[in-house]
Amino acid sequence: RHLADIGHGPQEEGEVARDRLGTLWRPHAVAILAEDVLISGGELPLRRAVQRFSRTGQALGHLRSCGDSEAEFGAPRGLWCDAEGILVADTLFGRVQRFRPDGRFVASIACGEPQRRARPVAVVRTADRRVLVIDAGDQPAVRAFATDGKPMPAGDLAARIEHGVALTADEQGRIYVLDRHGERVQRFHPDLTFDSVLVDLAEYIDGFANPAP
Repeated sequence: RHLADIGHGPQEEGEVARDRLGTLWRPHAVAILAEDVLISGGELPLRRAVQRFSRTGQALGHLRSCGDSEAEFGAPRGLWCDAEGILVADTLFGRVQRFRPDGRFVASIACGEPQRRARPVAVVRTADRRVLVIDAGDQPAVRAFATDGKPMPAGDLAARIEHGVALTADEQGRIYVLDRHGERVQRFHPDLTFDSVLVDLAEYIDGFANPAP
């Protein structure tokens, strides 16, 4: 049953029209925080790339990149919200930005190094407060950071994830990863040890095409 529409496409051509409150230009990620809906998107840097809406679709405001009203996000493709706040995978700028639940900027975590371009596309906060990031940059991987930006071990994810696409977690703190360009879903325990493969479309398609005798 259709309840509401959230946002609308650009009403005019040009960068200014794409960067207005309530306008969603190629949205990539959605997250729920209490009664609000946060949506990120864009293909180019935008100031209003992460917007906050009510569940009925009313535009409530936007996050300010690095706390600066004039700064831009780099086409963010990942969002995570929980009681501690909001994480934004700031894709083109190779970082994860941290915000309080009310939208105030806290800090950013650099996901790459001078010799390695990072492209974070998904982010989640674990039960032990590690920030997990899927990096689709020069050296694709799943990386883990402390809240202060210090690299941490990523457990079994580091070895088992291939071409990761998306991350999420459940109420028990288990981590779910969509990888192999969207063909497989794996689940990991809260301590990031491997649990099971939930879906593997490649195996299903291969079995369908080549049934066992």
